[in-house]
Amino acid sequence: MHLLREEDLSQAVFEILAGVAGVLGVARGYLHRLREDGGMLLRTHEWSPEKGPEHHKDAVADAGENYRWALGILERGEALRIDDAAPLPTGGRGRGLLDPGERALLMLPVPIHGRLESIFGFVHDRGRPWADDEVAALQLIVDS
Repeated sequence: MHLLREEDLSQAVFEILAGVAGVLGVARGYLHRLREDGGMLLRTHEWSPEKGPEHHKDAVADAGENYRWALGILERGEALRIDDAAPLPTGGRGRGLLDPGERALLMLPVPIHGRLESIFGFVHDRGRPWADDEVAALQLIVDS
């Protein structure tokens, strides 16, 4: 409820990312924004224990074609869960759904007026099953 009264929306997003990432014990949390044409503005906000809050004001827009399968799940209002993916090589490009060295992913949709507006993502550097009750609790936070 405190965050809903926060005047600085960016600060509220960082508090959510840091708080949820801390409770989940994950390596990183981020927020993706979607443009009206369906393109993603990748990681406008990111938080990790090592770097703290990072605001990417000039985030790169992506047409979303590489992520169409993921966006389809999120547009239905469902969470996207990857419990244990094969890790990408650490020398790879990264900045996809998972970065090199990351193995688990939870993405939660933020619909506004029936349209997918944003996506909260939480990633971990080792396999991690996402329990139904924790996903449901996180979706309540995100929906707020």
